[in-house]
Amino acid sequence: MARTHSSNRPTSASWPACSKNGRTNWTRSMAKQFNPQDYQVIIRKTVEDGEALFEARVAELPDVTVYGSTQAKAYRDALAIIGALHDSARESRTAFPAPASALAQAEFSGRVTVRLARSDHARAAHCAEREGVSLNSLIAVALARHVATSEAEASAQAREDEDAILLRGMTVYTASDVLTPVRNYTITGARGRH
Repeated sequence: MARTHSSNRPTSASWPACSKNGRTNWTRSMAKQFNPQDYQVIIRKTVEDGEALFEARVAELPDVTVYGSTQAKAYRDALAIIGALHDSARESRTAFPAPASALAQAEFSGRVTVRLARSDHARAAHCAEREGVSLNSLIAVALARHVATSEAEASAQAREDEDAILLRGMTVYTASDVLTPVRNYTITGARGRH
């Protein structure tokens, strides 16, 4: 039996207004862009009233807690609550929190100023000249490669951490984890993996 807990209606106190009068100009394009799967849903195993359940929380909506008998059920119910709250906010013309990923993308313009030691600046300029590219292009490619390497290392560490968390009975899901699983886990009675 799934149990849910959430505030009945969105309030301007918990969700910032998008305009001075607290109203949002809702359009059909905004409604089409909304996808509950863009929100981060955190699921963990818990015991409520002596019953083992899965608790789903939505990172962007801290008042939402959903319980389900399986991880998949808790996740589906959390998506349904996100959708219902979004619909309610749209009907009342109240602002609704954007997914964390959308907020992060909105804050970056793509422009950055970098201060270098004179010697590093000179070496980078000579390297760019040898490769026949602009200094800006050289720095952009070098930075992109470094970030990709760093993300790959972080992803590998996250997989190791996820394995440890899974064995303790808690994991974090995003839509891609549920819809297109990368790895399948089988937990045995001795907490081993096959």
